[in-house]
Amino acid sequence: MKMGLTSQLLLCAALLLSTTVTVSAQDVSPQLQEAVQVFEQMAKDTQNPYIAQMARDNLSQLKQKSGVKVQVAVPLLQTGCDHGTLAVPVLLNKRVMGTFVVDTGASYTVITPRLAAKLGIVVSDDAPRIAIRTANGVVHAPLVTIPSLSLGKVDLGQVQAVVHDLGDDLMLSGLLGLNAFKGMDMSVSQHTLYLGVNNAQEAQGVLAHKVSAD
Repeated sequence: MKMGLTSQLLLCAALLLSTTVTVSAQDVSPQLQEAVQVFEQMAKDTQNPYIAQMARDNLSQLKQKSGVKVQVAVPLLQTGCDHGTLAVPVLLNKRVMGTFVVDTGASYTVITPRLAAKLGIVVSDDAPRIAIRTANGVVHAPLVTIPSLSLGKVDLGQVQAVVHDLGDDLMLSGLLGLNAFKGMDMSVSQHTLYLGVNNAQEAQGVLAHKVSAD
């Protein structure tokens, strides 16, 4: 029997009040899953903008309680490198765009001296240096801090980066190392990078823009 709108709202409101924040992603109750499905369907079907907004707001609350991850899609770019490269568009300090390659084998993010200059980053003589392995062996490169770095809809916040030359490809601005992703899940499918942002990260403002409902 199909529930009416009022019954759905009462059921989901009761679940919101009764569900505790101790529910984990691995132990989501069937009632909580049902409430999520009800609000998702409601947001999709209703023509009333107030009901749609209410459904989205409640979905946000339910997902925070359940530990559900928000998946953000970032289209991959074609560069002058080989076609297996995971190249993505990155916004730095909310004003400078650059093409970065996702390098999950690197602990630190790397930016080129050219990009550092564009960002107004001055590498001082007493800047900390770390050892990195290059094609020519181990070198000690300066470590700087980028105040803001965004990848698609995801604001990665402040990120430490090594300043080092990356060859002759003028389109390549840097490498995104593991330190930029702060423990996010990553997967690649059909020329798209998918990032799994958990609700603790979302609450801290990792999502630069809310994903609009279809």
